[in-house]
Amino acid sequence: MMSAIVSAGIIVILFSLLIIYLGVYGYANPDPEHCYYVEGLDTTAITKPGAEQLAKDKNVELRHGYPVDIARLFRSWFVWGFWSHILFLVIQIVFVPLFLVQTTTQTMYKVIYSLLTGVKCCNFVAWFLMGFFWRFSRAGRIASGEKIQRGDLSDDDWAKRLDEVRDADGYQ
Repeated sequence: MMSAIVSAGIIVILFSLLIIYLGVYGYANPDPEHCYYVEGLDTTAITKPGAEQLAKDKNVELRHGYPVDIARLFRSWFVWGFWSHILFLVIQIVFVPLFLVQTTTQTMYKVIYSLLTGVKCCNFVAWFLMGFFWRFSRAGRIASGEKIQRGDLSDDDWAKRLDEVRDADGYQ
């Protein structure tokens, strides 16, 4: 019994931390507000005209829908996850007491709970895959600063350089 309580407590704490993390990055993200990406460039810009000018300077054709604000895309993913997990929490808060209190006519509750949980699971898979593909796509890797070359910089100089390019180019 004690191990079940400890396990449940750990799950609640981890789930709460996940919700807090998603909320912070969805609504109070410490990264720059904008990070515009153009397909064909290896850098980003903090403004749409800046990204368009970068493309023009490097003779990269602006395709329809570009430049894309990757920062907004990342934030929308965090908000999606935040509200999805909040909804799951509300479903648990509503249905678990119903299952504990009502011992007879639970068939309807079980069907509704199963349907809602199934929708939640499908949503979670879609959310996770979208985040995975957005983050590890070419645009996501560039916006996250993976293409920045360190060179021979010391750790302190490298940290300063990352702060500079984050502020100048909107890297996430």
